[in-house]
Amino acid sequence: MLRWIMLSVVVVAVSAFGAFMVQYSSTTEETPTTPAPTVFPVAPTSGPHPTAVIEEGGKYDFGKMAFGQEKDHVFTIKNTGEAEMQLKLMTKVCTCTNVVIDDVDLAKQLTTVVKVAPGEKKAVKLVWKPKDAKRFSTSANLGTNDPEHPSIPLLVTGDVYLPLVITPAPLLNFLVISNDIDHSGLVAVHPAEFKGLKITKLTSSKPESITAKAIPLEKSELDQLKTSEGFKIEVKVKDNMSLGDFKEEVVCETNCPDQKTFRIALMGTVVGPVNVIPTKLRMRNVTTTRGGRTAMTISVRGGRETKVDVLSAPDDLKITIEPTETKGQYQMVIVAPPGLSGGAHAGTILLRTDHPKAPEIKVPVDILVLNSDG
Repeated sequence: MLRWIMLSVVVVAVSAFGAFMVQYSSTTEETPTTPAPTVFPVAPTSGPHPTAVIEEGGKYDFGKMAFGQEKDHVFTIKNTGEAEMQLKLMTKVCTCTNVVIDDVDLAKQLTTVVKVAPGEKKAVKLVWKPKDAKRFSTSANLGTNDPEHPSIPLLVTGDVYLPLVITPAPLLNFLVISNDIDHSGLVAVHPAEFKGLKITKLTSSKPESITAKAIPLEKSELDQLKTSEGFKIEVKVKDNMSLGDFKEEVVCETNCPDQKTFRIALMGTVVGPVNVIPTKLRMRNVTTTRGGRTAMTISVRGGRETKVDVLSAPDDLKITIEPTETKGQYQMVIVAPPGLSGGAHAGTILLRTDHPKAPEIKVPVDILVLNSDG
């Protein structure tokens, strides 16, 4: 069993990086929405009225397309009637679909009404950029003042595939790791159809503490993944990583024409010889008039006497750190002063110590300030 497969248990349980998981959605098909009633007063059928005709029909299949691509198709609508026709975008399935007429994006200018003279044609471009790798079906509906066609549905379909398959996912959750040693994680990547994949560059968001390298997959690994080529990206978190929670990433550049880059999200908590208990400052008894107060414990492994200072803190928090009766243990008192605005307050308390293995400690802050004392 490949080592990166063992990470899949913790990867699928993490929701904090949902944005990185979008390309791993299910293969369900989207259902077009029901057109909204037209806003135009329809012309009477007894006299001159417009007649809307879609010359090549209102459906188009893009076939296969790579995830991340944007494609468009132009439908031609002609007014074969004897009166002016009016067009307006009524509904569309999702934000991934745009409708453009005369260089005007109707999705951004919802009040725009396009006028089509008798005998005139209009090119209606439907632009589609898929958000998921799956079989898709999406549509937009144009409202008209044609009494026989008050709504014109435009439908596009196709199959979106992943140019690069990443196993188990573009996310490494290191959970809780010690800063005494380096820690590594692996992600495998191989092409779906493209041949001759190369990893051209790897960029870490924190290069002094996180490094990455690409290693060609061995034959047994290729057989397990049912592919003929690919790489494993080894990501290393060094022992100089700052204590506390971290969220970083590695950007991977490739020669794949349909997916030039992909990102590997990294997350976890680094612990060391100096720990803050609890690991996160959470205050719920704070009001705008009284403020609030709480205490946390700073514990040093082995009872080593350590100097701890506050480098920075959010929202004008007043923080004092004093030794306790236990050697190597300190009490950190946090006071939220009166006058803080109501609502949620977030940030980080940054501590500095003289311990060689814990120069900095990050303490996440989560404070809810109530507008009254009630």
